[in-house]
Amino acid sequence: MIGRSGRSGLTLLELLVAIVVLTVGVLALAAASLRQADHARRAEVRTRLRLQAQGQMERLLAVEPGRLAPGASLEHGTELSWDVDGTGPWVIRLIARHRLGSGELADTLVTIVSGP
Repeated sequence: MIGRSGRSGLTLLELLVAIVVLTVGVLALAAASLRQADHARRAEVRTRLRLQAQGQMERLLAVEPGRLAPGASLEHGTELSWDVDGTGPWVIRLIARHRLGSGELADTLVTIVSGP
């Protein structure tokens, strides 16, 4: 840009405005990157939570239905608890919980098992 004195270049004010605009853009990108990392971490924990719950449900289904009993376990920071209702068909309700710094992820599996 050519100023009053006939020289080309940026004024100090234009340079400061450009720096502020660039800084705001970089901070917005950094914030978006942090949110994406948090979402990816939650997705990973949710996948592990569901795999552990499914594994426990498979172990419960391997037991003879009349011998099923309520219980709980803790695996890799994930709390699994289950209860059994009925005398046939049996209803197995398994709840999986994993605590995070910003809250808790939970999932519930329910399976109905008919008698032998």
